[in-house]
Amino acid sequence: MSAVYFSKLDSRDTEPALFINRTPDVEWLKRNLEGYLGVTDARLGRAFRVTGAKGSGKTIFVRNVLKQLKGQHGGRTLFIEVDCRRCPGSREVFGAVAACAVSELIRLKGASASIKQELIDAANLLNTITRFTDAELREVHEHLTQYKAASGLSAKVALLSSLQANFGISLERSDKQIKQLTGSIRFDEYRLCAALRAFFDDVRDQGLNVVLFIDNIDELHHDYREAAQREKVRQQAEWVLELKQAKVALVACMRTYYADIARDIGNKLMLDPLPPNMLQGILERRVKDEPAPIREEYERADVKRLANRLAFAAPTPLAYIEWFKVLCEQDAFESSSQDKAIRRFVTAEYAGVPFDVLKSVVRAFPAPGEEIDVKALLDACGGRESELAAVQDRQVVLPNDFWNPTRFSLDPSLHILHPDALKRN
Repeated sequence: MSAVYFSKLDSRDTEPALFINRTPDVEWLKRNLEGYLGVTDARLGRAFRVTGAKGSGKTIFVRNVLKQLKGQHGGRTLFIEVDCRRCPGSREVFGAVAACAVSELIRLKGASASIKQELIDAANLLNTITRFTDAELREVHEHLTQYKAASGLSAKVALLSSLQANFGISLERSDKQIKQLTGSIRFDEYRLCAALRAFFDDVRDQGLNVVLFIDNIDELHHDYREAAQREKVRQQAEWVLELKQAKVALVACMRTYYADIARDIGNKLMLDPLPPNMLQGILERRVKDEPAPIREEYERADVKRLANRLAFAAPTPLAYIEWFKVLCEQDAFESSSQDKAIRRFVTAEYAGVPFDVLKSVVRAFPAPGEEIDVKALLDACGGRESELAAVQDRQVVLPNDFWNPTRFSLDPSLHILHPDALKRN
């Protein structure tokens, strides 16, 4: 037999159409979001927390639910999605939210929804101020004069009132008055968040809904080794989660070990590990998109045997698809040929951490899914603090509690390197 190369199979593909299973969880989130979408009282918003292990499928799960809702409620609802992996801080998250709001309003207007241009101008105004940090008052006003039409949105525009109260910004100033302005403004996170919330008040007052999906909050500065680092991370995450006070349906996704930051969100869902048959179902669904010759290769006995064997060892869908693809492409269908393929996979995945350190750390865990304390982890690193820092920073190990990291587990993708991972199969 020979290696099998998949042309489309990607462990990190979160296209909603690829999602299967977790039916009770899907129904729970969908029904709760419909509760928000079905209420006409503009004063109400709702917040939801979705947690799970790294690679458990949180993103594709939420995106699948939102795709269903978009088909039913897309004509009067802004669906805003922001991935914190692409945002170095809360300020950038706010900017991404504002930019997406502009795009969604334009989409709705293009689909013949009755969207006022004044509301689009308000969104553009908000998007503009999120790009400032410290700026001259005159400079800010000069940038914002192009959005003066926003003041005609209604008798009282919440966003404009917020900007006046918090930043001293007014669209009513004449060009002459703007030229005479002096002083500067700091656009801090507290007041930017207040401006976002005020904007969403205006959106709701126009009879529109907002579903705001904030993904991967745990990747918003993933520094936790020092207490001072964690405090900075907490501040950034808390600013983002303050959006739960807005008149929106907020869905916040994060890894389980990070969830303490959102304990005050009442609607909570944790995605449990999936059994082997469901993992195989996920793989088979994805292989259906491959060209016919590759689908035929997938039916080979050695390929099927590998898929079955890995399904009983993989802790998450991400790890399962990663392992399967790598071993197929390395022609490593039998146990005797897998060590070299696994080594190539983990050294590429955790570049910068020597393989002997990876191997030592993995073997320090009694079993792939168990935890060890920081002392055992340091011993596995040969007592070298620099190596300990590297395995934490590269997420070779993950804390059991981001905010008080005393015990650690292996990154699920590394379970395959553990000597016990495939034994029972």
